[in-house]
Amino acid sequence: MHLRLNREIGEVRLLRLNLEDRNKPRPPTEGNLLSLQLDHHRHGETPYVALSYVWGDPDNQVAILVNNVELTVRRNLYYALAELRRQRTEAWVWVDAICIDQANDDEKSWEVNRMRDIFQKAETVYHWLGPEADDSDFLLDWAAAFGREASQADVLGFVAMCPGAQEEFLLRFLSDKHPDIVPKPTSRGSSSSDMSTEMLEDNASIFTHRAAPFLVQLAIQPPPDLSSARMSKAMEALLRRSFFQRLWIVQELAVARNGVFLCGSRRLQVDHFDSILAVTNRRLSVPSLKILDKLKAKANPGTTSQQWLGGFNRNLIDNPALMVRRRRHNEGFPSLLSILQCSMGSLDMPMLDAADPRDLVFGLLGVSYDAGFLNLVADYSKSTIQLFTAVTRAFIRHDKKYLLGFSTFPKDLTGLPSWVPDWPRMCREGVPFFPISYGFPRFKASLDEQQSPEHSVGEAEDSPTLLLSGFRLGSITSILDTQSILNAREPLMSKIVEFSYESGITDDETIIRTCIMDDTTILGVTARTDSTYLGLAQKVFRGQERIEEEDRTPEDAALLSRYECLRDGIEGGRDTLIQLQFASFSWDVQRTVASSFRGGKRTLFATDGGGLGLGPSYMQKGDFIAILFGHKAPVILRPVESEWYSFVGEAYVDGVMDGDAMEEGKINREDFKIV
Repeated sequence: MHLRLNREIGEVRLLRLNLEDRNKPRPPTEGNLLSLQLDHHRHGETPYVALSYVWGDPDNQVAILVNNVELTVRRNLYYALAELRRQRTEAWVWVDAICIDQANDDEKSWEVNRMRDIFQKAETVYHWLGPEADDSDFLLDWAAAFGREASQADVLGFVAMCPGAQEEFLLRFLSDKHPDIVPKPTSRGSSSSDMSTEMLEDNASIFTHRAAPFLVQLAIQPPPDLSSARMSKAMEALLRRSFFQRLWIVQELAVARNGVFLCGSRRLQVDHFDSILAVTNRRLSVPSLKILDKLKAKANPGTTSQQWLGGFNRNLIDNPALMVRRRRHNEGFPSLLSILQCSMGSLDMPMLDAADPRDLVFGLLGVSYDAGFLNLVADYSKSTIQLFTAVTRAFIRHDKKYLLGFSTFPKDLTGLPSWVPDWPRMCREGVPFFPISYGFPRFKASLDEQQSPEHSVGEAEDSPTLLLSGFRLGSITSILDTQSILNAREPLMSKIVEFSYESGITDDETIIRTCIMDDTTILGVTARTDSTYLGLAQKVFRGQERIEEEDRTPEDAALLSRYECLRDGIEGGRDTLIQLQFASFSWDVQRTVASSFRGGKRTLFATDGGGLGLGPSYMQKGDFIAILFGHKAPVILRPVESEWYSFVGEAYVDGVMDGDAMEEGKINREDFKIV
């Protein structure tokens, strides 16, 4: 059936459906087979459409006829082909499961490397979501009309703009049409906008008369279904379908010139669907939402903030497939690393799922602008371990945003070097917490010192050894058993102080800075610690539950007064207000500590040099702290044998996060062979 493709002329196999009895959907029963014609064509000469779908259960197979030869395909593909036949699709169709010889690894590698071109040149890409279920007919019927309106208003173009420009266009429209709500500005341009006045003028005719009126009308009188529980439930169910978890659809959605969702007997333009998602809270800027909220409150007294399509995890809207598609249309393809990081959010379902773990890389090369720069091509002769080792080394060499801390987390793949992340696990399950240098990019433990070329490039791409230079800070001598404390429901803060003092660290400010990683959070606003914050936090760590007015310094009073906004609805005198402020501050401190410890996944350690730090809970006594040149945070290494080490994770070590340990003459440089 699969004759050899002529690669010199770029041949491709294409299918054509036998449309006999096409108006009579036939169930997949024996003796009633779907019939298709399979031929070779020179790619680009014959118009065709492509099918994007989830392969589905390998044990649930259905027989079809291809060139009068019986072939079994998975049931989900059968249903997709049957729907195309029902819709009288006469065009040639490209379907990976049939048009690629799946038993030929050499052909698979070649076809995967041109997959982007195949989907990009298709006249239409049909994205099969599956049969009707979970109120999907109701959702898609409504979405067809509303999505068309949102698309015609170019909402996608509006939300792609910077927040300041969004705000400016809304204010311009409202000042012209609703001067009773927004007075005309005295000067052109918005201080919050990072677009030039000329750019605003050039685009005003587009967005002032299209997106702005549409969004304003939504705020004043939104369609009832847009905020209904039924609609939200149906949308969540649709976004949770396995289609949106499948890795290959990232590329198939991103490059399609004309994308159409098929679900049961319904169809919906992909642009119309994404336009609906664009008007949800997650996609509009904060300034825009505030303007629309004020407008809604004035038009409908007693209402609060917008709740369009609310009630479910908003990360579903920002899945990697839709993110890459938006990025491609707005500013070009993202980097491979940014796509992988997008899949690590907090969801109870995989974000990038593939039967072959190697496809986690191969399936994203076509939508990564840096695939060539990283020197990566699809090659199924490489093992999973070889591939992920080579990819991680390429990130370390070429992508300054890559963090060694991503290899901190547990691994399912056996045989991975300690410095190589288990990419499939992280994309399937997310990460328990992001590396310290990811959440706190301000840290510069090694200042501007970088690895020399022989260290960053010296090893072969798939070598299990990573050679990095740096210096030691000290060995870990004691570790706080945080998990036991949490399991026993003992007070964590008092145990922290007790552990620190027993380890010889008695400076309260050092203890507090370490526990919150020098990051204060007050009413959601973060900043580095100062003496006022540390002084008040000491009282919290000591278990103090109230503060007397005469014990507060003017600086204390000023800091605590930031919580005065919480007093609405609370009766009482001045002392009640003071205690409310202190209790709110205490809660913020405890919440910041809890965030740092991540439910016991991080914990305190002390070193033989008198240092105090925070690191992954599975570190051990005898591990040591090192600063590696070019890395923002210290790392924990474990001796394996003479001159060889394994990577344990990143650490916060008080007093060295700003490069304090980098004084020349005080460091003993050495090379670390990490395996």
